[in-house]
Amino acid sequence: MTRALVLAGLVSLSGAIPHLGKSMVSPAIAADGPVEAVKVVLAAIEADPAKLDSFCALMTELGKGAFAEGDGRAEQVGALITALGPTFEQGFDYEPASPEGIAFEDGVATLYERCGK
Repeated sequence: MTRALVLAGLVSLSGAIPHLGKSMVSPAIAADGPVEAVKVVLAAIEADPAKLDSFCALMTELGKGAFAEGDGRAEQVGALITALGPTFEQGFDYEPASPEGIAFEDGVATLYERCGK
């Protein structure tokens, strides 16, 4: 899966997963600023084998394309995102061209390179 597909899948999630796209500011974002919080949470996902597995499963699901009504994938993807924590969820609220949006997208693409290896 290319970086563009990963990022396109992330962008399309905000409409498919009911709780995404709603402001849920985590304490990490409030305390350290959004760019630093994104870096910290992605590093934590990379360092935790269980969270990295959840992240890679999320990327696999996103690579399967659009959700069909009633197939349960939207719920599964939502659960995977929730398992990655509120700071990761918050990444879906960032404007793609903002510093935090760029940090989120770049970090996700970099982290995706760890999947399947």
